[in-house]
Amino acid sequence: MKKFYFEGALLSFFVVQLLAHDPPSLDQEKQDYIDSYIEIKSIYAKYIDTYLDDFAVPAFRYSIKNNGTETISTLWVRVYFLDQNGSPFFDEDYLPISQYADMKYLKPNYTFRMETGKYMTVKEIDPTEWSGDIKIEVLTNKLEFKQ
Repeated sequence: MKKFYFEGALLSFFVVQLLAHDPPSLDQEKQDYIDSYIEIKSIYAKYIDTYLDDFAVPAFRYSIKNNGTETISTLWVRVYFLDQNGSPFFDEDYLPISQYADMKYLKPNYTFRMETGKYMTVKEIDPTEWSGDIKIEVLTNKLEFKQ
């Protein structure tokens, strides 16, 4: 009887060790996860009127879907504003997923969505430079996973 108990406990230990894994920690592992599983979608950019300004300001919104198996605890994005040639001329970093944000974790198969009708705004750019297009990328060196 003791032999079966010991073998069962030993087998359970090895199964747990086999199923347990460490989330991506190296920059290349994180970049591979981004390339394979992070989807940035529903990108909209336009000028909007705000209550604080007497003029329209550049604004954007987006969503991020985690198609992978890891829970993300911190995710930064860099938003590039593109000129008429499609080249970036201004960028800014944003933190949609963190302990300080509205969404604390981005679980597998979950999507971060901005509230309907809400936009992030930027006032620092010259309206004559901006084409109305943006590009968004996840910052590999600031991506963290829940342990």
